[in-house]
Amino acid sequence: MDKDKLKRCLQYLDSWIDFNYRDSRLPGLVVAIQQDDELLFNNAYGYADAINKVSLEPNHVFRIASHSKTFTATAIFQLYEAGKLRLDDRISSHLEWFKSAQDSEVENITVRHFLNHTSGLIRDGVDSSYWQLDRDFPSQSELKEFVKNSRLHILKANEHFKYSNFAYSYLGQVIEAVSGISYEEFVLNNIIKKLGLTDTYPELSDEAERKLAKGHTPILFNSERKLVSHVHTRGMTAATGFCSTASDLCKYFSAHCLGNESLINDMSKREMQHGYWSSERNEESYGLGMAVYHHTRNTLYGHGGGFPGFITNTRFDPKHKLIVSVMTNAWDGPASLIAKRIINIIDYFNTNEGKAKGGDKYEGRFFTPWDLMDIINVNGKLISSGPRYWGDFEDGNSEELEVVDENTLRTEKKNSYGSPGEEIIYTFDSDGKAKSVVATGTEMLLEDDYLKKIRNS
Repeated sequence: MDKDKLKRCLQYLDSWIDFNYRDSRLPGLVVAIQQDDELLFNNAYGYADAINKVSLEPNHVFRIASHSKTFTATAIFQLYEAGKLRLDDRISSHLEWFKSAQDSEVENITVRHFLNHTSGLIRDGVDSSYWQLDRDFPSQSELKEFVKNSRLHILKANEHFKYSNFAYSYLGQVIEAVSGISYEEFVLNNIIKKLGLTDTYPELSDEAERKLAKGHTPILFNSERKLVSHVHTRGMTAATGFCSTASDLCKYFSAHCLGNESLINDMSKREMQHGYWSSERNEESYGLGMAVYHHTRNTLYGHGGGFPGFITNTRFDPKHKLIVSVMTNAWDGPASLIAKRIINIIDYFNTNEGKAKGGDKYEGRFFTPWDLMDIINVNGKLISSGPRYWGDFEDGNSEELEVVDENTLRTEKKNSYGSPGEEIIYTFDSDGKAKSVVATGTEMLLEDDYLKKIRNS
């Protein structure tokens, strides 16, 4: 992406994120954006602890949950490249106890089945109340006993994409059996320390807990948020135990971009990133430890994570080396939506330009009780867009504008429910800055003036 276009885009994104954060009831939000190994954006909004009003900083650590699966898959590929296992090895060839008295097919499950969630294995066991923190997460010994005495298969292998946290928990034990060291030691030595990830931890530790933002319960039926306890994921570390920052995740996923062989080679990366199975979400499929996100004009990869009190999502373009990581510290944080919309906005800035001269003078965010409108200069192309609810420029949410004269714009392109052909008339202050507009016959004010007006009405 052109650096100048990206710089201009990031200026708009900061305003867009800040507004939507303030318009939401999220406790806190961190967004990091990196391109070509350069961290260009790393901003925090709101609170690490909304109850006690502790400000959130970019270096606060978050529980990143299922991002952990990408680390586990990377470790598997490192062992594969070292010739220590094959992707089509049976799990039972590395874990001799991986056999079920109730299900003879269990011992035929392969490493690949687990990596791409096609083993048909149960997702979280028969008592998954640990996700509500009503009990401890299962230990490794509990997971081992579960194999012996329970029905693991819900579907037949290779029948359907079926997400399983237990599958990745068992992969963690495979890594231990093959490498001869603990899972945490393996990923620390071969991934975390190798990349210099100073704020990434494979599991909750005393150091991680000191840096952790607080997790918060969701808002249901207009309830108030409460803080969520930090817990150890025990035998499920390889599936959901990791803690990290948005900036560390940018550095980590940069190592999964093509040409960077710090962790694994490009052939392995392509294998991980190949979307073998589609989910019912048309925009997503799944590879070997990597989610595949099909955006409007490009395909990105990465993973999301949901943990008690935290929702996170990271997406990256391995060819153009663009990474976007979004962290929220609430059980209902829309991290995936935010990451998707950020990438759509970046893509729009990268692929659009126009000929409007002096377009910056028209920029602003204008309010009425009915609506609000951003007017944005996208590389000389003037558009209006509705930013609320994390609105991007896609799906008819933007209008293209043309300059009529110094004080007037006209809506040029829009669907029929918009205002094609109508004018936007400006009032500027003595410094030549936009003060208000009249659009579709209604005066729209800048934020400060609008808030004064409604407070005094």
